[in-house]
Amino acid sequence: MQNHHKRKVSSLKTMGVVLAGGLSSRMLEDKSQLIWQGSSLLDHSGKLLLAAGCAEVVISNNSDPRYIADRFPDSGPLAGIDACLAYILNGTSEYEAMLIMPVDMPLMELELLRNLIHQAELGKAELSNSGNGKAVFYNAGRFPLILPVNDDLSKLLSSSLEQGHNGVRSGLSIRKLLANLDCQILDIDKDHQSAFYNCNTPEEWQNIQNSNL
Repeated sequence: MQNHHKRKVSSLKTMGVVLAGGLSSRMLEDKSQLIWQGSSLLDHSGKLLLAAGCAEVVISNNSDPRYIADRFPDSGPLAGIDACLAYILNGTSEYEAMLIMPVDMPLMELELLRNLIHQAELGKAELSNSGNGKAVFYNAGRFPLILPVNDDLSKLLSSSLEQGHNGVRSGLSIRKLLANLDCQILDIDKDHQSAFYNCNTPEEWQNIQNSNL
């Protein structure tokens, strides 16, 4: 994936994860292929993560065999995180963290992503060593999100997804997952609130294109 931003790889070895596995049912077309600033949302998201300091980027997507498919179908973003974490843990490179963002946040700012990695670097000792690990995100929303790469988180995700698969849908909540982690929640001022806007419908996409936020 080409990267047109000035890039500095973080000292915290971080894998970028783009969550693009949703059905896009409300958008009525594949959100990941919508064009934003000359690139698809999928390419745009990947370039942002690389520019933020991620060493590599992986993509959670169930419809394209080039990407990583969920191990637990129809289980929302937790399933995408689980599948990408399993892929990373089974790989040959050792990563310490994942920087995760959905594909439908075109207004996300590069400096906000860089700051997430920076804050995770400052708390590197706690990232994987405090209980199940430490999550870092902003108070404007739960994505983008830094999570540790470790076996404890993998077990926690698997347990949550198995609960959901067995009918306990609350197990699929990102909120419930984060309740089992130490969380560092960063403040965001109102000037950056629009960066967290995501688009699920044609009307929301039109608002983003027209900057009606």
